[in-house]
Amino acid sequence: MPQALLLGSASSFLSPLAAAPARSGKRPRVALLLPLSGPSATVGLSMQRAAALAQSPGGKADETMVLDTGGTAAGAVLAVQQALKRDVRALVGPLFAEESRAAAGAAGQVPVLSFSNDEDLIGSGAFLLGITAGQSVTAILRYARGRGVRRVAVFGGSSRWAAQGNAAAERLRGAAGL
Repeated sequence: MPQALLLGSASSFLSPLAAAPARSGKRPRVALLLPLSGPSATVGLSMQRAAALAQSPGGKADETMVLDTGGTAAGAVLAVQQALKRDVRALVGPLFAEESRAAAGAAGQVPVLSFSNDEDLIGSGAFLLGITAGQSVTAILRYARGRGVRRVAVFGGSSRWAAQGNAAAERLRGAAGL
């Protein structure tokens, strides 16, 4: 079952927390939704550590609650429900598109800042923090065109990333004169 953690002091960073109020009695302002268990736990734990490092040394303890999504849509919904019980002001994460779509649906009016780079999330209620395939391809092709390149070949696989990159290249083809 997903667990909650609070970032702040070293002890609160490492200790699991039930859905009970924070020790200080204050509500966390932000919930960080990460896959701390399941197949992507290594990535989630690395992101959790990075978030702990990013906190200012003089910052208030217990401002950020970390919740485990387990890397699944159902886990993301549970994490959002825990966060909403704590009356957070914003949700940062989840990491993957399926989790993000489910979290945005469960979040109500609380903003979801997803780490996903899947352009299919646009319009789902989640704000994308990840660099999308369209952004990457557009930057590369504009750079190439600026260097005089007129002909390019775009290779991609069967992933959503590849499909979104190919679509961006097709949209840019005429506009960039490629």
